[in-house]
Amino acid sequence: MTRCALQAGALYESTSITYTPECLDRLRKAFPGDFDDVDEAMRSFDPASAPAEMLSVLRSFTPARAALPGAAAYFHAKALEAIAALSMRPGPAAPKARREDRELVEQAEAVMSARLSERLTAESIAGELFVSRSRLCEAFRRVRGSGVAETLRKERMDAACRLLSAGGAHIADVARAVGYARSSSFDEAFRREFGCFPAQWRQDAV
Repeated sequence: MTRCALQAGALYESTSITYTPECLDRLRKAFPGDFDDVDEAMRSFDPASAPAEMLSVLRSFTPARAALPGAAAYFHAKALEAIAALSMRPGPAAPKARREDRELVEQAEAVMSARLSERLTAESIAGELFVSRSRLCEAFRRVRGSGVAETLRKERMDAACRLLSAGGAHIADVARAVGYARSSSFDEAFRREFGCFPAQWRQDAV
């Protein structure tokens, strides 16, 4: 929430983006692991310290741009850009970890390592460990200083690099081995992580 004093008779403009639960569910399905912690990021979001990328997106929502051809597609892409910026924004400094937090995180990471080919999420891992999703996310913030989704994504990308370096396996097989049902989703996640697609990375690494 942002508070400001308004003057009577003056005109003000503001821009906001609303994401429905259905929209977030579609993002999680399209990009496994990338948006698992977005709900928590929204709850802890401070408008006073909004990322520069998000402010740039909001400024692009102008009446003039809305009148141009392709405006709907343009604004849809910008809305995705804004939520991606929020998801990647570093959280506050991690509070001191407790022993039970460390044990929970180690158990969760063991699940990730053992079953990386499955479509794991923060929700599914928490359920398997008989804790709430918010409890698991809080433990990761305390112990790792990062979210569950970020840790899972790093595990997937590290495993993908090992498989790509070994050579021989098709990109689609590597994608499935690290939990991506579609090669296109894996390609895009890999590109966001390393700045190039898996095939190019393997070619440069060999």
